[in-house]
Amino acid sequence: MDLVSFFRTCEVAVLTSVARERDRLKVGNGRNFVDGSWLSDAGDEFDQVHPSTNEVVASMPEAGVEGVDRAVAAARRAFDTGPWPRMGARERKKLLQSIVDRISDDAEDLGHLQTLDNGIPINFSLNTRVSAVTAADIFDHYAGWIDKITGETYP
Repeated sequence: MDLVSFFRTCEVAVLTSVARERDRLKVGNGRNFVDGSWLSDAGDEFDQVHPSTNEVVASMPEAGVEGVDRAVAAARRAFDTGPWPRMGARERKKLLQSIVDRISDDAEDLGHLQTLDNGIPINFSLNTRVSAVTAADIFDHYAGWIDKITGETYP
């Protein structure tokens, strides 16, 4: 097999795997979630494409200035008056630990989603510091500090 044929074969395999992974992971078009509800955006959309094939993985709505302002206002309101500021340390720790559990349970699929999104090799997505396991470890680390009040401030 000559080099050109080899690369064409590789290209077909990548194209097939992108479509197969997208379908297996049930990746659909995106929607914006703001202030507790899914928005029915009628504005422009942008395509998220696989970087090595330029195949459209999903289409996402553009929020625009008004949508971003609405999301920022909702986030501010949630931060100031939502459940988190009134939540005790044990409840916060339990919530963060539930995030650790969810990420850990779905770590392999999250790795495949990351590969689908940005084209990095699957072994890199699953076995390095950019893996979902590392994200779970970070949440676990901070969950562990929630109930360890020492009276010290770290810079």
